Amino acid sequence: MTGRIFVARHGETLLNALGRVQGWSDAPLTARGRAEAESLGRTLIAAGARIRVARCADLGRHRETAAAALAVAAPEVVAEADERWREFAFGAYEGARGKRLWADLAQAHGRAVAALRSAEVEVLDVLAALPALGAHAGVPVESVAEVRTRARAGFEAAVAAPQAAGAVSGAACDVLIVTSGLTLLVLLSALAIDTSTFEGGIGNGAVVTLVRAAGDAGDAGRWTLAPAGAEWGAESVDSV
Repeated sequence: MTGRIFVARHGETLLNALGRVQGWSDAPLTARGRAEAESLGRTLIAAGARIRVARCADLGRHRETAAAALAVAAPEVVAEADERWREFAFGAYEGARGKRLWADLAQAHGRAVAALRSAEVEVLDVLAALPALGAHAGVPVESVAEVRTRARAGFEAAVAAPQAAGAVSGAACDVLIVTSGLTLLVLLSALAIDTSTFEGGIGNGAVVTLVRAAGDAGDAGRWTLAPAGAEWGAESVDSV
């Protein structure tokens, strides 16, 4: 039986530290990012997590974060890479300064960047302009709907994984997923979870804990945030 689902953002990378958009691009974790990944492992231990299954995006920063966290919290578990947990493909904005990306998106939405930082505007609404603004021949760019579809499919596969792996009947098996900040936000939206507390971004190494809503039984049940189950961090919207 699947217990709790812990969904985390990767640790800080070199591109995060430089304020650059990475999306499907990649960069190694910084020393701070490695410390955040190890701290994630300690957070899982403090939560009494019984991690038996782990999934992560297939890029280096996600693999490195998952490996460091699991080395602390569940050394016997190896994260399985799944491209469905990647960040948005940002098209022409890959590698650009994050401030440029968000300024262009905000302008297309008719708002100031400051509105994004104050949660005055839903970030996912602003991202609706990304496919048009980020279009570039031969370079992938994704819509919110595309990311929502793959993240939801990846989530359902992760929920079913303990049963597929033959987990012990009757014993709740927790799952760790390591993804990126905006993909995490899209997943919460896809699960109909209120994201109004989102202010300025989901910090590197931050984690949310998902549990089945009261009254729902079986893995097909509705999922919600556990009480005090979110550590958003204070990452700027400039950093993706």
